[in-house]
This record gives sequence, C-alpha cells and structure tokens, in this order.
Amino acid sequence: MLKNLEDYHPEEASGKLDEIHRIEHQADEKQHDLADHLAKAFITPIDREDILLLSQNIDDITDKVEEVLIRIYINHLQTIRSEALEMLDIVIAAAMDLQPAEGTADFRHSKTLKDHVIRINTLEEEADQLYIDSMYRLHEECTDPLQIIAWREIYDYLEKCADACEHVANIVSSVVMKNHKKSKNSPKALEMHPHPGKLSGSFLSSGICLDIPPGDLPVRAGGIRHRKNGLKYGRKEKS
Repeated sequence: MLKNLEDYHPEEASGKLDEIHRIEHQADEKQHDLADHLAKAFITPIDREDILLLSQNIDDITDKVEEVLIRIYINHLQTIRSEALEMLDIVIAAAMDLQPAEGTADFRHSKTLKDHVIRINTLEEEADQLYIDSMYRLHEECTDPLQIIAWREIYDYLEKCADACEHVANIVSSVVMKNHKKSKNSPKALEMHPHPGKLSGSFLSSGICLDIPPGDLPVRAGGIRHRKNGLKYGRKEKS
C-alpha cells in the first residue's frame, strides 16, 4: 500500500484510503479473534500477555500507516516529497524484516531472528535521522504554512511507523529471551541436569518429580516434600 505512493495520483487518493481502511479493519478483527481464542485456550505456546502485547503492537503498525494516508488525503496533497518516499522505503524495509521475525516457528533456536531484530533497530535509527533532516529541509524550503503543517504531520506519522516496527521487534526479542530461559527449566532440561538434586525448589514446586538420591535436598524446603527412604522427590499427589 505504501509502495503505491511512489506513483502517486491525487485522484486515486480516496480509493487508496478506502483500501487501507479495509486492511486496518481486518487487522482489528484478527486481533479480536485472537483475544477470544486466548480466552478459551488451555495451553498457549508463549504467555498470553506476550501474545496480546505482540498482536496489539502489530495492529498499531497498520493504524499508523492508515494515519499517513489519511493526512495525505485530507490535506489535498498533489505530490509526494522525496524525503517522504525515503522514509517510506525505510518503513517498508522494516515491515519486511518483521515477517521472518514474527514467523519463526522454532524461535528459541533461530539463527537469523537476532539479525532481523538488529536490522529493524538500525532502520529505526535511520528513520529518526531522516525525520530530523526532512523537517529541517521542509522549514528551509517551504514557505506555504499549510504545506508545512501538512508535511510535519506526515513526517511525524512516518516516523511513528518506523517506531511501531521497532516496538514489535523488541517485543519479539524479549519473548525469545524469556522463553529461552524457560526452556532450560523444562522437564527435559531437568532430566539432563548433571545434579538435579541441586536445582532450586521453584522447579520442583511446579509438580515435577525427579529420581534423585535421598539426602540431596532438605526434608522440607520451599514447599518441597519427599520421602527420606525413597527415590521420588516432588509435590505430594492428591489422593
């Protein structure tokens, strides 16, 4: 949709605005469907709040893109400034990098996800610098106050588009770090631990039982129960 601004025709602006509004509405519906699904799901691949936060920030990108086109339309702009097209290229590149970053199924072991996040962060920094340069040039060259007001708003929202992409990338990075730590505490990780009896009580209090020699853990610590003369350690099962 943003790519169309490189070949901008003012008479088509209304139709393009309707098209982006339909896309934004579809994004809202997807977010509502996701929230309903999360409310009913018993188990989720990552924490519910992380899924919601990620979906909200992805939806925020579509909102910001729509705001750009709204301001182009309501200000009756006849041409698109070259600086705006440069900012558009950055936003599009960041959005393209988000696709593999969001779609990595085995994100805990992805070798490329970090590179995508770094590239998006770099692109956002480029957008910040271009925003400053564009504002400076706008006030230096343009004498029409209405044009200045219009382009200031457009530059603001283009920069917010880049920010929104970075926010999504940062959330993805945070989710990966959080779940990478959790994977180390999974039952499989506990089974492979060289000294499982030395693990903290928080792992065992989750209900996991470990076959470890007696004596490696205190009789009762942090809610952990065990039989002194047995080999099973863990939470007492309900009868």
